[in-house]
Amino acid sequence: MKVTPAILAVILVLAGCGGSAESEPAPPACEGVVVRGACWTASGGISLTADRVARVLARAEEYWDHPRGSLVGWRLEFGPEQVVVDGTNYDGYCWADEREIHVAPFVSDCFERSAIFHELGHAWGFHENDPRMTNEWPLIQAAMAESGWAGCRLGDDGDDD
Repeated sequence: MKVTPAILAVILVLAGCGGSAESEPAPPACEGVVVRGACWTASGGISLTADRVARVLARAEEYWDHPRGSLVGWRLEFGPEQVVVDGTNYDGYCWADEREIHVAPFVSDCFERSAIFHELGHAWGFHENDPRMTNEWPLIQAAMAESGWAGCRLGDDGDDD
């Protein structure tokens, strides 16, 4: 039997079916909300909704001039405890290689008032010397005002109650 290029192509396609024993396992299911392909979770009494996450993410994408959908496959976790890395406490931390961010909000139930905008900047490749890294309070205030969440109220002085 003569093997024609068409038969060879079919054999190669069929040989590729079934995957490989070395393929990576699927990521764990998201136990929070998925917004634009990223898993957002919260613990310790911190409330999280897809609408609020979408508003924060849209504001951050605009602030950092980053495209929608650029966090596909990332995991972003909010919890009440600061992140400890090499014995140092942080309000947030980004592990870009692992595509993971952990953040502790500055108030008990308002993830908008946190280091999330700062950590998203790191996720998108920006470094501490970028001036936007230290000018985020107006961004946080706007996110809090738009949240519609009682735990994110701003007082008359522009600070939270």
